[in-house]
Amino acid sequence: MVIFVNNISISLFEGAKLIDAIRSYYRVLHQTIPEELPIVVDNYGNIIEPDGELSAQNHLYFIDKSNSLSYD
Repeated sequence: MVIFVNNISISLFEGAKLIDAIRSYYRVLHQTIPEELPIVVDNYGNIIEPDGELSAQNHLYFIDKSNSLSYD
């Protein structure tokens, strides 16, 4: 299945989780995965957990933690 992470097309297996998409995204960019995983949201602004299920044609976006709201 194909999903989009930050507007980059990623091919994943059926049943892939968000963590699989993160790994593939960084592999495409030839970068290492950061120790602290990025916050990821879908088209509707819902935060997706690393073990969250994905479906074909999902559009996911990384959010810069320094720009996110704190509820402490």
